[in-house]
Amino acid sequence: MAGTLGGASTFASLGSGGSGNALTTGPGPTPAISLVANAEGESPLIAPNTWIEIKGVKLAPNQDALSLRTWQTEDFVNQQMPVQLDNVSVTVNGKNAYVFYVSPSQINALTTPDAIAGPVNVVVTNNGVSSTPFVA
Repeated sequence: MAGTLGGASTFASLGSGGSGNALTTGPGPTPAISLVANAEGESPLIAPNTWIEIKGVKLAPNQDALSLRTWQTEDFVNQQMPVQLDNVSVTVNGKNAYVFYVSPSQINALTTPDAIAGPVNVVVTNNGVSSTPFVA
């Protein structure tokens, strides 16, 4: 017997045991950012065309803290740096950053060369679920 709960599919009985336990599938957990810093020395200064590191929880799909992914040759389309790896993306003031490395607890990305003035809003999206904006 299957149904829908909050946009997610639910399955009341699985396997031959028919335990009655429900398995729910749907959007992943919400990523949470705890730190955004310049990747060189963790300075809080975020500038144009600069590597940043984002730390937090649930930043990437795999919950194994040792799982990580860096960009590969096939991630470059039309000689453009990737703005997403494994359905993980980052925006800085609403503009896509170039994602180099993703893991459940850290992302490294390159900000765009556009001018950045003052504090910036950083958002991580993991499998379609966006974090609360983090002001850096």
